[in-house]
Amino acid sequence: DHVRVVPENGLARIGGEGGTRPKMPAQFEAVAYANGPDGKAGTGDDVRIGVMPARWQAENLNDAAKTTKDLSFAGRLDDNGLFVPAGAGPNPARKFGANNTGQLKITAAVKDGDRWVRGHAPLLVTVQIWVDPPIY
Repeated sequence: DHVRVVPENGLARIGGEGGTRPKMPAQFEAVAYANGPDGKAGTGDDVRIGVMPARWQAENLNDAAKTTKDLSFAGRLDDNGLFVPAGAGPNPARKFGANNTGQLKITAAVKDGDRWVRGHAPLLVTVQIWVDPPIY
């Protein structure tokens, strides 16, 4: 049995702070799966159980994110899996006055009896979008 964090590749955008573009948050969910008849996680016979309550955690995704302290600047993950990005930059507290973008790893821990089952997904916190494509 296993947990998948969805979306599998999260995207949030910094914004607000008096700018013309609002923040774009990212909502994550912890989806539980049974491994299916083959007993292996992540194969075609897995059975989706559904969205489960989880304990949520954000951390730096990689060494580069640790070096630039992305977790400290990119935003906050709440107890319900909602990531709210930080304000638009530049941020004088960051090296070179960079903005509040970052690369994070989102983890969901789901209680299964007396054990915790975890799933992970990357989150890219990026800049505002400036192009509003037409809707056809």
